Amino acid sequence: MVEETRSYPLLTALMKRTRLPWYWATAVVAAVLLLFLILVEYLDGTFVNLLDWRFWQNHLDGIVNINYILVVYPFMWRLREQAVQAFRTLLPLDEAAFNALAEDISKPKRRWE
Repeated sequence: MVEETRSYPLLTALMKRTRLPWYWATAVVAAVLLLFLILVEYLDGTFVNLLDWRFWQNHLDGIVNINYILVVYPFMWRLREQAVQAFRTLLPLDEAAFNALAEDISKPKRRWE
């Protein structure tokens, strides 16, 4: 497919703009979220509970889910691209028409992102 003219989904556009590798960005996001969690707990006065397992169990769910999404996203994007290419043999279109159709379908709708 034509990569030059395509607009990317929000996460991919952000990663291309920052020019960070996915896994570095995931590590940075995890560190920042963990620091925010520790800062909020310190300002709330419950900083002494940091060694309690229930504290970590209750508060790390969001951080783990966000990082899971960031880790899995590139793999899912590649699988999506392979699925689109698999339909090439099923459609009676030439390469240019198929690329135009695939580009039109894969344009992100920012309102729904």
